[in-house]
Amino acid sequence: MRLLGWLLNLALVCGAALVGNYVGDFVRDPHKQRGNSDVGFVRGQINGNNVIGLNVRLTNLLPALILAWLAGPPRVVAAFLGGMATSALVGDALEP
Repeated sequence: MRLLGWLLNLALVCGAALVGNYVGDFVRDPHKQRGNSDVGFVRGQINGNNVIGLNVRLTNLLPALILAWLAGPPRVVAAFLGGMATSALVGDALEP
């Protein structure tokens, strides 16, 4: 039961960091046309099968998770603010 709570907390923190990345990207450039490089769902077809995936920027997610870990509780709020700050300040400059 303790492992389930830890995994749920990890999922909440990762979700908050992703939402923070999306909000920070919008804060940095509100007039930008959203393309395939942004956070969101991606649809495609492979061998005639429909495929749905999630496109995320891991280079902005990892600093947000590190900031949440360093900040301590409440980590969900720290992850959101860290993701927003990372995405607003750095943007996609670290993306390969």
